[in-house]
Amino acid sequence: MRTPQRWAVIGGGLVGTATALRLQAAGFETILIDRGDPRRGASFGNIGHIAAEQCEPMPSAATLKSAFGRLFAFGGPLDFRARDVASWGPWALRFLAASRPAAAAHGAEILTRLLDDPLGAWTRLAVLAEAPDGLIRPTGHAVVWSTPEAARRGLEAWRGARTGNARFRPMETEELAAYDAVLKARPAGGIRFTGTGQASEPQSVRDALSIAFTKQGGASFRPMCAA
Repeated sequence: MRTPQRWAVIGGGLVGTATALRLQAAGFETILIDRGDPRRGASFGNIGHIAAEQCEPMPSAATLKSAFGRLFAFGGPLDFRARDVASWGPWALRFLAASRPAAAAHGAEILTRLLDDPLGAWTRLAVLAEAPDGLIRPTGHAVVWSTPEAARRGLEAWRGARTGNARFRPMETEELAAYDAVLKARPAGGIRFTGTGQASEPQSVRDALSIAFTKQGGASFRPMCAA
């Protein structure tokens, strides 16, 4: 089958713009489509965590088991309105199918491959885009818990999780004490990851990728939505 020489990428956030830039730089005529203000659309509010450790797919038995406690009625983010069942029902069936052990294991394998070297990939993209230094930072990150029981359960869960090439260790007492300056109560426990990172200014990264895409000859189409 002949590879298409013209491509369209829908969505001008970090992922969409990075994809468009890579295609254009590889010699494929590419158009990037995103509606409205590009800084208020896809990736708006993104914290820029380069999550090399998140090799577990969202659809899984563990997610289903924790769903009840995540319901909006109990302060969580999950909500299913009965009147909208026609919208979320088909999705829920697909999610259940994807949560089967074999499907979840396959998803984890794919994610592990995709997240083999995300820090290196973003660093190479920043070089290609001639982005300012310091936008991609290999800082690692921390996960902390407020109670001893939460720390015990959290550490147990992470020890059983797929984390790809990212690694973690329990945090020392003096590391937890550093949170006294920013939290009302010191965390009861935590873990420190290496192999992960941060896009220090996600929109600045997106802007650099977008400018580089245009310089490479890429085209953008931004239809405005009616009010």
